[in-house]
Amino acid sequence: MLLIGCSSTGETLAVGSYKDPYTIVFHDEEISEEKVIDEVKNIVNAADEATEPPDGPPNIVIHVNDWQYSTMVMSISLWTDSGSTPTLLRGHLADAEKQFYQLSEESWLEIQELLDLEEEYL
Repeated sequence: MLLIGCSSTGETLAVGSYKDPYTIVFHDEEISEEKVIDEVKNIVNAADEATEPPDGPPNIVIHVNDWQYSTMVMSISLWTDSGSTPTLLRGHLADAEKQFYQLSEESWLEIQELLDLEEEYL
């Protein structure tokens, strides 16, 4: 499945997950609503630093792309099975300098609602 469409800024948001260590499978539709995309970016940017890195691969991958400029605006990896609120990484797993962040319970619930996340991710 891939969530697809284009906002007035040209940005789209895609939600997916790792099929294997090297392959991300995105939903068939992208989200193109500018308000939703901006709210997700604001929530991610406001997250607090995590005290510990997560284990294993992330459960959710979110990409915000600007197709008008052929640019990836934001890449987010989310670990949702840590037993608490999700841990996230802004950027790519291969980045040498990784800084992990923790979402508040309220922020996590808001992301779930904004992106209408399916049970497979929760």
